[in-house]
Amino acid sequence: MNPEKVGPYIIDKKIGAGGMGTVYRAHHEETNDEVAVKVLPASLAREAGFVLRFEREIEAMKKVKNGNIVEFFESGKTDDGTYYLSMEYVEGETLTARLSRQRKLKWREVIDISVQICSALKAAHNAGVIHRDLKPSNLMIRTDEVVKLTDFGVAHVFASTRLTKTGGIIGTAEYMSPEQAAGKRTTKRSDLYSLGAVMYVMLTGRPPFTGNTATDITHKHIYGQFDLPSRYSPGIPRQLEDIVIRLMEKDPEQRYPDAFVLLKALEVVEKREDYKANAGVTQVVGAPVDTEATLVPSSKEDEEVGPGGATLMRDMMRIELERENRETAFSRVLNNTWVLIGLLGLLIAGGFYFVRPNSGLSAQERFNEGVELLSAKPGNGWLRARDDYFQPLLDQNADEWSEKIAPHMKKIQRYATAREFAKGRKPLQAPGDEPTRLLSRAVQAAENGNLELARKTVTSVIEIMDGEEQYSYLTEIAKELLQELQPAANKEMAVNFVRLHFKRATTLQQDGDSAAAARIYRNLIDLYKDNEETAILEIVKQCADRLQPLDDKQPEMSNDEP
Repeated sequence: MNPEKVGPYIIDKKIGAGGMGTVYRAHHEETNDEVAVKVLPASLAREAGFVLRFEREIEAMKKVKNGNIVEFFESGKTDDGTYYLSMEYVEGETLTARLSRQRKLKWREVIDISVQICSALKAAHNAGVIHRDLKPSNLMIRTDEVVKLTDFGVAHVFASTRLTKTGGIIGTAEYMSPEQAAGKRTTKRSDLYSLGAVMYVMLTGRPPFTGNTATDITHKHIYGQFDLPSRYSPGIPRQLEDIVIRLMEKDPEQRYPDAFVLLKALEVVEKREDYKANAGVTQVVGAPVDTEATLVPSSKEDEEVGPGGATLMRDMMRIELERENRETAFSRVLNNTWVLIGLLGLLIAGGFYFVRPNSGLSAQERFNEGVELLSAKPGNGWLRARDDYFQPLLDQNADEWSEKIAPHMKKIQRYATAREFAKGRKPLQAPGDEPTRLLSRAVQAAENGNLELARKTVTSVIEIMDGEEQYSYLTEIAKELLQELQPAANKEMAVNFVRLHFKRATTLQQDGDSAAAARIYRNLIDLYKDNEETAILEIVKQCADRLQPLDDKQPEMSNDEP
């Protein structure tokens, strides 16, 4: 039953509820101002943890002022022990509601919403606040399309007392960063990962990872590989897909350095697409996401025009990354917001002229450049050779160049297919060769939690293929994959890994899938029975205790059975 009054506010109606209380639309009894009132009932107020989080939300909202963040008004406690806070009332709908109605959004709308979220995150991070629970239900879209970030209930304020013990997990599984899922320290880049997941669901109509339980989902955030957004929304700009992929990198250092740089990258995508539309150029279809963009004429007679790849923009990103690690006079200049704005303005204004990579090359020179890129070890250079040099030649004069380019294109395509396949970016299908199949099996083993089998498989494949020229491209992929599968570098990571999978097995057992639970228990015992870490050995013992009754339930096999 809704209360009639909370503090000085008359309750009109309930508009939402969550783990940290209930939200009502209300009006002030004296001024009649319309507000939203969040209430922590007395029953929850008896729990110290809930009160601390509620107070932390108030502290965070007081620190942050921005047009894209719901404004905080006041807070208080009633005579019956009910805590409350009042804030700006937003007339509109949550992003969750919009997605439920439309399923997925047009890419321009995604950019508009994401830019506003960047503005909110920039203000929060500048004030020393990490949101830690960015998700569609915490994003309000006003009737005039202004986006408002709300619910700082699990926010972490820098230099303040931690809410959770080390290793604790707090947040929403579908949008949680890998480091947050593993119970590690969160940073502003954790919020950017969550924004990447929100952008993914806006573009595709589905979260990047799904599962039967929250544990399944968090496990995939830590170890899994999501499908490319273009698989579900083929028409999105490749540069926008690149941004989502970079935001959702497992390593926080590989993501954008902050929300401001991300905001500018989003703005550049829209400007480039507008330019392409006005110039009458089209993007090459089917190029991998980690290559630079390639523009080709909409007809063979047209001259190549337009802003080539995202190279200059990425250079700007690197400048921003480097300034975080260098305190030189030069980096301090670059750290100035207005200097960055000026540089980005120059990029947008003059970049279209300078980034045309191949406009001055003859056909033979272009072919030679592509061959030169292929002389290096397999990597992004091979993909650029295909998209920036060989493909344009085929588009312009296939009769002349097909025979010369065909063996090179076959070599590149084999590499690109194996790379995506081995990294789990494509559904498991029959591969073109045995080493690729083995690497795919290793990826699947890792996703199932059996990292030891995955590492052994990849290591064996590398040793077998070492020195084989025909598999040089696949050897490089295998080495990259092995790096991702290396065991935890410290005890905390190992403990978190064991604990996570033990909880996953427990959940499977409770859900009735005893066979799957038993497999995980056995793998954890095999992998960590000789470990010297006390916390890990305790979990291993629990695994053995849980496994015993499961084994007892297995039917005995007849001696006559093979």
